[in-house]
Amino acid sequence: MQQWAANNQYNSFNPMKGLLYREQYEEIARGRVPVPVQARIDPTLKCPLACKWCNSAQYRKHGHELSEEHITNVLGFLKKWGVKAVVWAGGGEPTYHPQFEKLLNRNATLGMDAAILSNGMVYNPDVAKAIGELCRWVGISVDAGSAETYARDKGCATFDMVINNIALMAKHAKYKGIGYKFLITPTNQHEVYQACQIAYNIGAHDFIARPMDTHHQGMTNTGFDHKDFDADEIFRQFDKCHKLESEHFHVYTVMHKFNPDFSHSKGFGQCYGAPLRIHIATDGNVYFCDDQYYQEEYRIGSHYPDPAQILEFWGKGKHRELLYGGTPARCTTRCCVSNLCEQCERLFVNGDDPMCMNYP
Repeated sequence: MQQWAANNQYNSFNPMKGLLYREQYEEIARGRVPVPVQARIDPTLKCPLACKWCNSAQYRKHGHELSEEHITNVLGFLKKWGVKAVVWAGGGEPTYHPQFEKLLNRNATLGMDAAILSNGMVYNPDVAKAIGELCRWVGISVDAGSAETYARDKGCATFDMVINNIALMAKHAKYKGIGYKFLITPTNQHEVYQACQIAYNIGAHDFIARPMDTHHQGMTNTGFDHKDFDADEIFRQFDKCHKLESEHFHVYTVMHKFNPDFSHSKGFGQCYGAPLRIHIATDGNVYFCDDQYYQEEYRIGSHYPDPAQILEFWGKGKHRELLYGGTPARCTTRCCVSNLCEQCERLFVNGDDPMCMNYP
């Protein structure tokens, strides 16, 4: 099944991207945990939406928010440590942190790449412009192709504002990476192509669609099931979406982490991809991976009050136990780094060299 255009295979959604991390894979295979390539910083748990499928609903009730001072200290530590990029994300909406624009500019001053996962509800146009200008890529979770579906599923009538913000970000984008994201659920699955048309018409650079994880541990609404997807209809819409592709508009219908029936799959035995990222969570803790945050079982240490504390537990103790100890066997969540885990395991850990590394 087509996931992207043939002339656009070298993209950030292609699992081949993981091969850029050969040095990190080799370190992990030798039992040494590398400095992460990317940091995910969750500044706040505040969010104005009530998405029916929110996988942070279990955690947002805590209302945690990191201070500007602490995030600034975290950024300084990450730069000194050797982390290359920051993704602003969260169980909440990152732009709802009162000092978000200032922090985004601080990130740029330090010379680390920036990206953002956002719901697009940005009330200040200057913030929207800054996101376009300073972020290497932007993922705006719209998850609808009409104002009616958006309001019903997200509990807020701000569809037009979000669409306008995407257009504004695209207009001011330094990089051509402003993405209209569509998380496919049983309630919006009929609007995939409709949303893709909107993305094309407003000047977004990317349209990204993938199925939801219907059994994520962070959800409070457990009424979703992958059996409720109409796969044939969704794939038909995917085909139509790809017909809109051009040199300036890319479509990504991401299915390589899912089975054809939209259930998720894991093709690896160890979580070797997890340490390529570090999760700076809103409660002051660091968790083993982005998919298992706010769970004590996966807490490996704290970044608060001093981010330098990370060096005391990164690659040691519990972190090593989770990394090398068969963690996938008890993890039921869709893995956001499954491709990295599989590549490291099959190409570097197993030692059978199936791709003949030393032959071009």
